[in-house]
Amino acid sequence: MKNFKISYVNVLFNFLVGTILAYILGVTTGLQFNPLLGGVALEVLAVALSIYSLYYGDSFISRTVFTAGLLKEIWIARLMEKFYPTAAWLQRAQDFSAMVENNTINLAEIGADPDVLVNNTTYPVPFADRADVPLQLPLDYYDTKGTVVRNAEAIQLAYNKLDTVIGQHGKALAKAQSAKAAWNFSPTSNTADTPVLKTSGKEGVAYASGVVVPFGFRDIIAAAQSMDDLNLPQEGRVLVLNSKHKADLLKEDINIFKGFVNVGTGMIGQLYGFDIYVSTQTATYNGTTGVKKAYGAAAAGTDVKSSFFFLDTEVMRATGTMDMFSRLKDPEARGDIIGFQQRFVALSLRNKNIGAVIDTVVA
Repeated sequence: MKNFKISYVNVLFNFLVGTILAYILGVTTGLQFNPLLGGVALEVLAVALSIYSLYYGDSFISRTVFTAGLLKEIWIARLMEKFYPTAAWLQRAQDFSAMVENNTINLAEIGADPDVLVNNTTYPVPFADRADVPLQLPLDYYDTKGTVVRNAEAIQLAYNKLDTVIGQHGKALAKAQSAKAAWNFSPTSNTADTPVLKTSGKEGVAYASGVVVPFGFRDIIAAAQSMDDLNLPQEGRVLVLNSKHKADLLKEDINIFKGFVNVGTGMIGQLYGFDIYVSTQTATYNGTTGVKKAYGAAAAGTDVKSSFFFLDTEVMRATGTMDMFSRLKDPEARGDIIGFQQRFVALSLRNKNIGAVIDTVVA
């Protein structure tokens, strides 16, 4: 059983609420009784619920109506309100959060598109069943490591102090989720449906052995052409530049770059049919094989950077539950330990119509 700790502020709050409710009930019903009895009645109920919860498990009631403790709802609401940003390019993905049930999404991979007959003279018109493949996508777990906080109960009542504690957790969650999404939106290797292109540098320039060929405007054109070759729509094309590749474009022609940059937004601008964004968290590839490295794999001498592109209708994101974990007055930490857990997933829906441009290292 947990220690029973009285919060006198909550006791007073419960008594006042009970008194006011009793007074309103008496006025609306015409019953004659002392409103103070309402305060006493609510206090007795609070004690009973708190004792029950302390014996049989933690609950929102035991942490709010009588006993002292952290109000998770305050911490989580503040985290989601102010400190849980989503990368601008990730917001372009289809939001499937409304389809989440028990932190799982049930989908079906859509079968092949139907053939189209032009000036048909054969009847009956042929037909074929569409074979959809059922998919069940559990949301990933994202956990922040615990932070030791001094006097967390007092901090939760002061927003300026609360923000300093949870700010780092929210930003860390968003950063980790963006990194995993960038990795998932990048193709594993070069295929007909998932082109992996290599940087070609500036036209007419020969690069010496061992040099990393810079990302150039020609590479954006090549990426656009690869999407044209797949007969993809012109609308909804997104290119996320690695920050190094953005610097390469600046060095190649700063005037062209200035012509399409959109200062003050998460999007650089639009060029060659792409809405262009920048990220420092793009996937790493093996420069020799052109294969994407495993997520979180150790660095190696063959590593090369990448930018990636996708059709926004071919990728998804979904947010599930947010939870908070705490241990008050930890004897070893000499403080309160706070941590958060978020359920989230961002994936390519069919592992098609996504692509990447990776650095070329001259042999």
